[in-house]
Amino acid sequence: MAFAILARVCPALYRAITAAPPAVALALVASPAAALALALTVAATVAAGSAFGRRGEAGGRAVQQLQGALRDLLTVQLAAAAELRCYGMEAASLAHFAELDARLAAVRRQQAVAAGAIEALGALATGVAAVAVALTALPAGVPLVALGALAAVMTIDGILPVLRASAARGAEREAEARLTALFVGRTDARDTPRSVDLTLPGLRPIAPAGARIAIVGASGSGKTSLVEAMLGLREGRDRGVRLGGRPIADLPAATLRASFG
Repeated sequence: MAFAILARVCPALYRAITAAPPAVALALVASPAAALALALTVAATVAAGSAFGRRGEAGGRAVQQLQGALRDLLTVQLAAAAELRCYGMEAASLAHFAELDARLAAVRRQQAVAAGAIEALGALATGVAAVAVALTALPAGVPLVALGALAAVMTIDGILPVLRASAARGAEREAEARLTALFVGRTDARDTPRSVDLTLPGLRPIAPAGARIAIVGASGSGKTSLVEAMLGLREGRDRGVRLGGRPIADLPAATLRASFG
């Protein structure tokens, strides 16, 4: 039952667990020295592969973060296209977008290098393990040499999926975290304002709970920016805008969106 669950939850680990022990046993049949050589090769492969996997994990996490940042930036730029054009900020906005895109390309290369290193390590480890086991099992005769070499190939082939999965883990975890933040939203008592009175710079609280207000002003005066900041769609830089006595910049987006209807 436990193995069936493991096979569904983590097939790579299941494959490694079920393939490696029989393969080591085959090498042990060839000779104890062959089994020892195989064990040492496996240990070195796992150590090196784990290091590459950590690099791939960090790269995958960074890829997800930068992709999210690019999507968020694109959304803001599209919404503020008229303002950017009006104030001549299109070039600066595009430069910021290009900077994020360049960083994304760099971390993708880092991730690809880590994945390629794991594949190269697997090929190298397979060859080294097969040769080492064959040489140590040579006195036992050709049939056992072939058996030991087969065991070496089976063992390395069994642990490679685990190393590949470790490199991809960062992207999966970051994507899960972003989806959780998007659909669930986390708030606690510290994130909840004492009241829902809205205060603008220089004015007394203008909107008690349940009130309806209209924000009017000349074009370009910041009406849209204010509403977007109040809903957590834009970073609230003006700490004079307060909700329940707290700057909206200090409140999470989930709290802001729950306060306005």
